[in-house]
Amino acid sequence: MGDKKAAKAEAHAEKAKKEGDKVAKLAAKEEKQNERACKAAVKAIEKDDALKKPQTAYWHWLGENRERIVTILGTAKGPDVAKKGGEMWKALSDADRQPYENKAREQKEAYDKYIASDEGTAKLNAFKEATQAAKEQFKTKNEKEKEVESSPQKDSPGKRAKSLHTSAAPPSKRGRSGKSSVPEELPMPANVLKEAEALNMVDQLRNLMVRAEVMASGKSPQEMLGALQECQGLVNKAKARLCGA
Repeated sequence: MGDKKAAKAEAHAEKAKKEGDKVAKLAAKEEKQNERACKAAVKAIEKDDALKKPQTAYWHWLGENRERIVTILGTAKGPDVAKKGGEMWKALSDADRQPYENKAREQKEAYDKYIASDEGTAKLNAFKEATQAAKEQFKTKNEKEKEVESSPQKDSPGKRAKSLHTSAAPPSKRGRSGKSSVPEELPMPANVLKEAEALNMVDQLRNLMVRAEVMASGKSPQEMLGALQECQGLVNKAKARLCGA
């Protein structure tokens, strides 16, 4: 009798687990579809050319030399062209780089000046608001509930005192493990840092390296830099490429 009850309970638990897995799988699929739709909506928003960040010296050089690199390699594959381009750029002398660095600097100064102007500030704010509005359309119920929960609320003096007391408690009393849930940043190898400096992509690489999704993907800093090269230094596009989105 006891064996039958145990078997029945086990079968019930297995059925519940399968149903739970099915629901979780469906939710993950819907979330991915929602993410794609959100990205498409954001991408569809027109961005004034004057608001687009200017290219670095490396990308000016690559634009002029891409066809030559394709001829040398015998292939137009993005990763191969980006890798070879990076190698050739690093091998250039300071004198050969100078024209591209001058061009990049001039465009950056013009961009900064425009963004600081009343017209530039107004257009940038309008673009940000349009982007945010597009994202809001695709926020899930859970995301909206989390935002409400995390939004600052006015508490009574008693609640504020309790909150202060709780925050002052030592880490070991706030949780069992006392460990931070934030993943540690990957160390950047010296050779990768040197390559990123040559490509003027150190900031973009550091930004990419601390993204939770990218860290969870297990990609190396070298692979991250390669993705940045393929995506012309655009961090979000590189993240999507690395995470398979």
